[in-house]
Amino acid sequence: MIRNNFRFAFRLFSKNLGFSIINIVGLSIGMAATLIILLYVLNELSYDRYHEKANRIYRISMQPGSDPSKQVCFTPPPLAPALVSSFPEIQSISRLVLWKRNVLMASGDKIFIEKNIAMADSSLFDVFTIPFLQGDPADALRRPNTIILTEKMAGKYFGHEDPVGKILTMNNDQQYEITGVIRSIPQNSHFTFDFLIPGKYDGLEWGDGCLQTYLTLPEDYPKQHLESKLPEFVISHMGPWVERVTGVPVEEYFKDENNQTSFHLMPLRDAYMNHNLEGVPGLDALMMKFGNKQNLILFSLLAIFILLIACINFINLSMARSVKRIKEISLRKTMGAERISVIRLFLVESVFLSFIALTLGLIILKISLPFFNSYLNTQLELSGISFLFLICVIITFFVGILSGIYPAFFLSRIKPTEILGKKSGTSFLRSPLSKILLSLQFIISIGLIISTVTIFLQMRHVDEAELGFTKDHVVLIERANALGEAQDDFAEILKRHPDVLSASYATSIPGRHFEPTTYGLEGRPGTEEYLFHTMHADDEFIDVLDLKIIQGRNLTKHLVSDELEAIINEKAVATYQWTDPIGKRIIFETKENGENTYAKVVGVVRDFHFQPLYQQIQPMMICSLPRKGNLLLVKLQPGEMQVPIAFIRDEWNKLTNNQPFQYTFVEDDFQKAYSTDYRTGFLFLLFACLAIFLACLGMLGLVTSTTEQRIREIGIRKVNGANSLAIFSLFSKDYIQWIGIAFIIACPLAYYAMYRFLEHFSSRIPLSWWIFAIAGVFAFMISMITISWQNWRIASRNPIDMLRYE
Repeated sequence: MIRNNFRFAFRLFSKNLGFSIINIVGLSIGMAATLIILLYVLNELSYDRYHEKANRIYRISMQPGSDPSKQVCFTPPPLAPALVSSFPEIQSISRLVLWKRNVLMASGDKIFIEKNIAMADSSLFDVFTIPFLQGDPADALRRPNTIILTEKMAGKYFGHEDPVGKILTMNNDQQYEITGVIRSIPQNSHFTFDFLIPGKYDGLEWGDGCLQTYLTLPEDYPKQHLESKLPEFVISHMGPWVERVTGVPVEEYFKDENNQTSFHLMPLRDAYMNHNLEGVPGLDALMMKFGNKQNLILFSLLAIFILLIACINFINLSMARSVKRIKEISLRKTMGAERISVIRLFLVESVFLSFIALTLGLIILKISLPFFNSYLNTQLELSGISFLFLICVIITFFVGILSGIYPAFFLSRIKPTEILGKKSGTSFLRSPLSKILLSLQFIISIGLIISTVTIFLQMRHVDEAELGFTKDHVVLIERANALGEAQDDFAEILKRHPDVLSASYATSIPGRHFEPTTYGLEGRPGTEEYLFHTMHADDEFIDVLDLKIIQGRNLTKHLVSDELEAIINEKAVATYQWTDPIGKRIIFETKENGENTYAKVVGVVRDFHFQPLYQQIQPMMICSLPRKGNLLLVKLQPGEMQVPIAFIRDEWNKLTNNQPFQYTFVEDDFQKAYSTDYRTGFLFLLFACLAIFLACLGMLGLVTSTTEQRIREIGIRKVNGANSLAIFSLFSKDYIQWIGIAFIIACPLAYYAMYRFLEHFSSRIPLSWWIFAIAGVFAFMISMITISWQNWRIASRNPIDMLRYE
């Protein structure tokens, strides 16, 4: 019996090929898109779970003040040894410095610039599962000037040779002995590196939050037990440093909640998603990956919406088509068919079509997956995920059952005497279920249109926003310290070229990391702290970026005093209510002997966005350079860039003995802060447009199917004098009603979702009424175009032929 049902389903598929293709293609595209998103979400949730002790590893986070949302993953170097000596329950602990470098790495004639060089304690391998291919984990990092390579780097520098015992040279003067080769860090790890060297923490104190600290606890040991002991630990271990730096007893200092410091344990499996670093500049300078919970939720909802639209299409079209089979069902029942056999027939047919859609969807997925892996820099794959295939089968079976169950039970209960002899069937569009499904489809479509327009406009706003500095035509040269003593000469040579306007050495640029540091102020109590995002630059930095000094003067060109000079921004003046900031002396550093190094405020610069637009402008300080920075900014004349860049490269080669020349443009470098948003924004737009396309495809099939049910009615109306406009009104009134209801429901939902999305940005577009109007008009136009086309196709037929149609 089941086999006969399948054979009949195949014949029905062939007979109604156009309808079947629309139905199957819509569902298969929806399934493929949903599976891609599901693979991406599962990959995001799999981070760091491959470690053997993953359930017992914790990353320590530091919280300045009393606000838990301010917790960051950076901790000071003295923390790890102090914890080990204080708490015997800690089984192992390791520090990991993950700031990228720009290092000239050489082995013989193979010379490359390497960035992913991490520093770690030898206990790193007691905490994490990092398989060794060569070398001994116990001894690999115990001696200074040793280095561990990943297998990829070993092949890059030594091919198939055994690298252990060989030497790698950094920056032409530092030699490291290779003591081990490890497997490359998996893609789903929140940190990564290519080289590993022993950590050096000389001179770093409790105020230097510059590294990550990881520890393991015993099995079933609640982390809350250790966390409850940490406040007393902070007083006893961090207290002496606080008293030396501030001159205030630690108990008194910590009375102010803003001065308090606390440490917390973050489970390793949560570290990728929980970091409180969204929008913080300079994250690309870390060998770390940062997940985004909002994006994950957004894409998960999008996957649900796509699958829901595809399923609604499939169910609607299947149900609409089944209404045409009322006479067939009546004949079957007249010939003795039982109700259960009719139900089984519909269910087999719908499941059969849904599994064809699944097969086609998997083919589409297989073809499109390499593109998404390349674009997202991931390694998504279907192999080895058997439970995902099981989910696909369950979803497909469920969709098939759902699309067949309503017509199966509705049509199987009809008595043959009620139908035989009638000329047409019941209109599917008059059923309550159809109204609910179509309204839901319109709600999702209108919501996605609003979201798509909002995201597009916000990303365009990010591109065009006024930043307060000039980033055009400014070349950024990395590794300027490779020039050595010739740094001043190089800058002077460049400025002689007619296309070079100015050149400046600096430690950072807008869009990169400005070190957030708290300072004291001369003449004020030690309990008062002033937070500045700090960088160093020479006197030409202001001119290169066209920053506007509104009070005071620029930095001195050749500062001979031991005292530093500083330029602060308007935000700092307003935040700290300094009516006369010029001449104030900031306590820049307190040495161990108690002597202070000061930075004298000499100027105030107009506010500019030194951080990406996610962040509000914060107090900032540009401090004079105690030595030349590692970055060189060169401002060029507008026009052809290649000629001056070629000149810069030639002069670089002369003074560095042909070391690799690294450059980019400040504009491109600043935009890197938004690269993740651009990628996710593009993918959201892509999948949202796909969902809207599926909705249109489903509407086309539904309008076609329901129109065919009423062909004889249309013929009668035409014979009685009805024109095309009247027929169009007949078909469109239900759709207009559903669109109106859907628009009313979708607008507040989309407004809330986009309001939360825009909160991510400090500079954002307003959610104007016309964005919602565009969505409503677009949905209305798409519906009317679809109905008009089908209306024209039917209305142009001969009424005689229409009256014969059955």
